[in-house]
Amino acid sequence: MIATLITTDGIYQQLSDGTSDTLHTHLGAQFDALTLTDTTDMWISDDPHHAHTFNPEASRIASEAGFAIEVYGSAVVITAPHPAYVLMH
Repeated sequence: MIATLITTDGIYQQLSDGTSDTLHTHLGAQFDALTLTDTTDMWISDDPHHAHTFNPEASRIASEAGFAIEVYGSAVVITAPHPAYVLMH
């Protein structure tokens, strides 16, 4: 599984993997999942200290997947089986 961190500044960073430990390291103790496709998930930080931080890049990705939502949180992680899809922006 390929994992990519996306910050609120729109910076993409390839992560070592998409395991639970990696998600906790980059998103904190709490996070929510949004299933974008059958094989791709967006993991959204649910940290109450950053709950009002708008993430425009994550919102754009969600919109392109058919979700008309605004994503808030300090960061998101996209997990997918193929790196080309994950890093496309």
